[in-house]
Amino acid sequence: MTVARAEDPSNPSRWEQLLDIRERFGPLYGSENLCVLLYSLVRRERPQRLVELGTGLGVCSLWIAHGLEENGAGHLQSFDNGNHFMNSPVVFTTMAKGILSLQDHAFTKPSVYFDLLDGMARDLGVKDRVNFNNATIEFGGNISSLFEEHEIESIDWLFADVAHGPKAIVSILRACLPRMTDNASIFIDSALSHPPSRQLLEDLVCQFNAGHVPDVFAGEDGQEQHVWAQAIANRRFSLMPLREAKDRAQNGAVWIKIVREVLPEGVTLEASGDTFPR
Repeated sequence: MTVARAEDPSNPSRWEQLLDIRERFGPLYGSENLCVLLYSLVRRERPQRLVELGTGLGVCSLWIAHGLEENGAGHLQSFDNGNHFMNSPVVFTTMAKGILSLQDHAFTKPSVYFDLLDGMARDLGVKDRVNFNNATIEFGGNISSLFEEHEIESIDWLFADVAHGPKAIVSILRACLPRMTDNASIFIDSALSHPPSRQLLEDLVCQFNAGHVPDVFAGEDGQEQHVWAQAIANRRFSLMPLREAKDRAQNGAVWIKIVREVLPEGVTLEASGDTFPR
């Protein structure tokens, strides 16, 4: 398939492909509107180092990568193990339509899932902007190991669409906060639809802005206390709900915006939001 150069965002073939991916794949996981929002924010904020936990069908990944290609800079590392593709005939037939038949489902290997994702990225002309990595995401510490394995030392954007319970959220934030840059964003899909997760995030953000390291972040021996203290020092965290006006079980993501406050020497942030000299 011939794809026009990235400098021509009006090229109808590319936009037709993106819209087709959005319309065919998006409703399965409820990402048909979120992908457009993330694309728009990528174009506006121009992040350089992006991470996605939970590729799914690649809808958000490809829209984000397209925004990066139009920006002319930036790269997305996306992680998934493809289990949903191999274990769900609905997901399989949606992604493999016109390529494989349902009777092939029993013989599917993870490589087929990643071949399909890479193929869509190549057709869209964004293969240089995204890597699809085969990885099982576990909420007991392996997220940091994934980052280390792929040499991810700093993150401008993190989009998590793999789990949204309190335990998962704590694991994600523990791994990513020390790596977030001074003007960064964390998106956690579906967390707004889960009251315990929403309450947890509200509490965590309040503690971050007060300069307090939450108890759930500290190691058993307290040795990591300085890591989290440094990660939140002189930073302002804003928690923004992204509720979708659509009646479905998971219709709300959260956006945590992180900005480093530029303060005069000897001045720090306090819980009140005012500044006081030490």
